[in-house]
This record gives sequence, C-alpha cells and structure tokens, in this order.
Amino acid sequence: TPCDTEYLLSGLSDEECIDFFRLDKEGIEFWTQKLASSVHLKRVTKAGLPVKCQLLVALRYFATGCFISSLKNLRNMKLSTGSVVNCITSVSLALADLTEEFLSFPLDLQAVVNTKEGFMRYGGFP
Repeated sequence: TPCDTEYLLSGLSDEECIDFFRLDKEGIEFWTQKLASSVHLKRVTKAGLPVKCQLLVALRYFATGCFISSLKNLRNMKLSTGSVVNCITSVSLALADLTEEFLSFPLDLQAVVNTKEGFMRYGGFP
C-alpha cells in the first residue's frame, strides 16, 4: 500500500508524535481501533488505505490545517490529492458518528457554571 504506518510512526518518539499529529502513539492506536468498524472508513479502505493511514492523514490535517497538496507526500506516503481528501472526509464523518459517546453538553444552569469554572481552572479560558 502507499501508506506504511509502521514506518511512519517508527521514527517518531511519543513527543515527536504529539508534535506532528497532536496525539501520542497510544492515542493513535485507540482511535484506530475505535474507528475500525466505521462505514465511512470502509469505503476508502477498499481502495487499499488502512484505517490507521486514513487517521494519520486526517490528524495531520487537523493538527496543522495545512493545504491538502502538502499532505500528499506526508512522510513519503505518496497519496493522491483525492485520497487525502477522502481520508479527511471519512475520518471526520467517522468521528462525528462518535460524538454521543465522547461529547456531552451541560443541560442545566449549575452544569453550565461548573463547566465554565472547569475551563477557567484548567485552561484559563473564560
């Protein structure tokens, strides 16, 4: 396949992985497993791109917001622009399908106040 994920990750320490993908290797494995059954990713997988490859392309895009054309040769992956776009779209849709499992919003006033205080306490975010 045009995407050797073991090669891609083997040369990176966890710190470098976090710098490059904004996620450590354990997190990448977690999300690879979580997204493995997604119908959105199966469509691209038939083209020969493993789920982990699609995830890494999307993570790099999410981490940098760089132009799609600069992701085509991401650490020697040699992907077409169409493949890069499909990876980003498919991973985005697969993640969106998991929002109920991973995201929650405060439903009452006290929960809103607690959430605001938590953001301020942990991130200095008003």
